[in-house]
Amino acid sequence: MFKFGGLFSNGVDYLQKHGDSLIRKVEKKTYNSAHADDPHGVIKAYLVRLQNNVEAMVVLLKDGYGNPAIILQRSLIEDYLNLSYILKHPNISRGYLIKQFYEYLTNVQRHKHMERYEKMGTRIEEPLRSEIINNFQKFKNDYNDGKGVKRWSCMSLESQAKELSNSLNDDTYIKIYYTMYNLFSEEYHSLSRTFLEHVNTSLTLKSASGRADYRTEETMINIIIKYGELIQEIAKFYGISNREFKNVAEKLLKKLRKQFDIHG
Repeated sequence: MFKFGGLFSNGVDYLQKHGDSLIRKVEKKTYNSAHADDPHGVIKAYLVRLQNNVEAMVVLLKDGYGNPAIILQRSLIEDYLNLSYILKHPNISRGYLIKQFYEYLTNVQRHKHMERYEKMGTRIEEPLRSEIINNFQKFKNDYNDGKGVKRWSCMSLESQAKELSNSLNDDTYIKIYYTMYNLFSEEYHSLSRTFLEHVNTSLTLKSASGRADYRTEETMINIIIKYGELIQEIAKFYGISNREFKNVAEKLLKKLRKQFDIHG
C-alpha cells in the first residue's frame, strides 16, 4: 500500500525545494548575462516546465489520482531523454543543439502552424507568409543541406535515444524509451488494461487505477530518480557546483531502496 509520508514524502519535499532553489539560482545567474550556449533560455524553460509537472504530479498523487499522474510522467520521461541528448551527447556541441532546437521552435513549428491554418481555409497574409516560408527554408538549408527537416530536433524520440545510447556506449536511454516511455504512452493513449478500470467509478469513488496501487509507487519512484538526475545535469550546465545539487538522484534512490526494499 502506497503511503505518502516518511522518507518518501521527505524525498518529494527535497525535490520541490531544490528544484525551486535551482530555478532561483539559474535566474540570478542569467539575469544580466545569458548563458553563452543558451542565449534564449531553452534549458531554463525546460527546468521550469519540469518543476511545474513534478509539483502537479505530487498534487495528483496526494489526492489519489494515480492514473493522471502517470500521464504526466510520460512528459517528464520525454523531457529527460531530450535533455539528456542535449547535455550529454559526446559528438555534438550543446550550443549547436540548443540553437537548432530554438530555431526549430521559431521557424519549423511556425511553418507547421501556418499550414494547419491554411488547410482550414485561412490564408496568412503577405509579407508574413513569405517570411515564414523563407525562415523555414533557411532552417532546412542551415541544418539539413536543404533536403528536409531530419536532424535531432525533428527526430523521433526513439531515434534520439538510440543515437545517444550508441554514442555513449550506454543502453540506459534506449531502455528507458522501450520500457518506461512506451508503458506510460499506453496510459496516455488509453491503450493499457487500466483503461477499463475507469468503468469502476461512482460519484464518491475515483477510478480503480487511482489510489494506492503499484503504478502510483512506480510513478513516484521514477519522478524522484529522473528529476533528481536532471537537477544535477542542469546545475552543471549553468556552472552551479553547489553541493546542494550533487548526486541528488543517488541519495534519494538510497532512501527509496531502504523504504521500499528495492534491490539492485
